Amino acid sequence: MAAQTLVEATGKSLRIAYQPFLSSTRTRQLTSLLQSSLPYTFLPAHDTSLSLPENAQIVLLSRGGKPFAPVERKSSIDSKVNRSFRQKDWEESSVQYQKYLDRWTQIQSQLPHLITELQKYFTNEVIKTEAFKERFQVLKSTLPDPEPLRDTIRKYQALRRSQLFLFPILKNTQAPLKLAAQTHFSYSTLESRERVLEQNREKLDVFRYDLERRFKGMALVKTSEVMEPKPWILMPENPVDAWGVTLPDRTDELIRLARYRFLLSEEEKEVELERESRELVHESLPGLRRMQGKVDIEETVTQVKEQLREEKARMFEIDSHPLTLPDTIGELGEFKDPITKEDIAVYETSDRQLAESGAWRVAD
Repeated sequence: MAAQTLVEATGKSLRIAYQPFLSSTRTRQLTSLLQSSLPYTFLPAHDTSLSLPENAQIVLLSRGGKPFAPVERKSSIDSKVNRSFRQKDWEESSVQYQKYLDRWTQIQSQLPHLITELQKYFTNEVIKTEAFKERFQVLKSTLPDPEPLRDTIRKYQALRRSQLFLFPILKNTQAPLKLAAQTHFSYSTLESRERVLEQNREKLDVFRYDLERRFKGMALVKTSEVMEPKPWILMPENPVDAWGVTLPDRTDELIRLARYRFLLSEEEKEVELERESRELVHESLPGLRRMQGKVDIEETVTQVKEQLREEKARMFEIDSHPLTLPDTIGELGEFKDPITKEDIAVYETSDRQLAESGAWRVAD
């Protein structure tokens, strides 16, 4: 009884992260089902990445699912309204938008240097109002060569005229927003992201294959973010379909086995081995008595315990060699989230095209 209490107490404190690589709704349903049936704390994943809770002590990982799949984007008002007009506008004006924005960027990069030079001779008010004439007439007689200053004034005034010309155009056409949206969320950009996602899935498949080769599909796993390796356990792609009503029991068996193999101290393992040996002897005691008559229970327990010890040592021999989750799994690059209405409109249109061509998405 004391041994059983020790193991159960250890189990009740376990925090289990579960990543089925499904929608957040489906993930919550699975973890709620397990939480209601088992004495552990289940921590659901909030997306399909490998960003799992750091305080988890054991990780359940699906053999399938849709790893790294973005959330499916429903068409919103931003992408539905004036869709054809937006596309026509971009096709007809994108080159001009880019030309204006490039010129604006050039102006913005050149003005600060010119202003710094002018501030050596003029006040900020004079520079702002471009009232250089009178002050320059006074300065001419004091400068060895006034031409460099005259040239600076001309360049500044030319840039300011261009700036004043471009500003209302860029503002009214929203060219910067349109260009930014097309740069970050066009079909070609999101297609590049899909290739990165697929590369990550391939790396994850290799990792899951290595994990599958371990006994019962579980092993200690090291990551760069966590110093101490944690037990990771493979789960069926569709656990409810695969295990039905036995899902909680089958999951509990895997967690108990992982706890014994990876989390218990040597002293706790010895206590667990003693309990398991006595249970086996107790179950087979009637048969042993029929075959042997009198049975020395303690001696039989000792024999069974040694047999179990040898068997477990053979099965778990490789457990002392953790797997390593490659740092590059989950590195998706610098892909931005849509913010503006233009971002959302372009993103949703591009994302819908990718989904229609077979790109993985989850419901929410």
